[in-house]
Amino acid sequence: MSARFPKYLFITISLFLGSQVELAGQSNKREILGIWLNQEGTAKIKLSTHPVHKDRIQGKIVWLKHPKRNGKVKVDINNPNEKLRNRKMLGLTIMKTYRYNPKESRWEGEIYDPVSGLTYDSYLVKKEKKLKLRGYIGFEWIGRTAIWTPSSLN
Repeated sequence: MSARFPKYLFITISLFLGSQVELAGQSNKREILGIWLNQEGTAKIKLSTHPVHKDRIQGKIVWLKHPKRNGKVKVDINNPNEKLRNRKMLGLTIMKTYRYNPKESRWEGEIYDPVSGLTYDSYLVKKEKKLKLRGYIGFEWIGRTAIWTPSSLN
């Protein structure tokens, strides 16, 4: 019996610690969900729970300072995939399946930049009511950081 006790104790502790990590991620998730104004002030992005993977988040463009180009609704003209170049910018999902990394205390995923047509690895960290977004290719030190501020649709 004593040989089994440590095994059950280990399983119980592991389950408890795992649930604490999940709770920390969910708490952090609530802090970043909502509407954010990008650093340039040209777009607002709504961060929401992913519709399929509830432990992940996604981001969609919900407002554009200049929603039209030459009198026409802006579309994803810089997309490397020609079949996707007619997608409207407004409503475009630019951030997909961000997952919380408890070891780094941040959300990690990919972000699509419709201005360049490129997709970057990235991470999000909330600091002092602002969102730090770091996009990079391959190595974190080769990239760009942007600061987003909380906003609303008004």
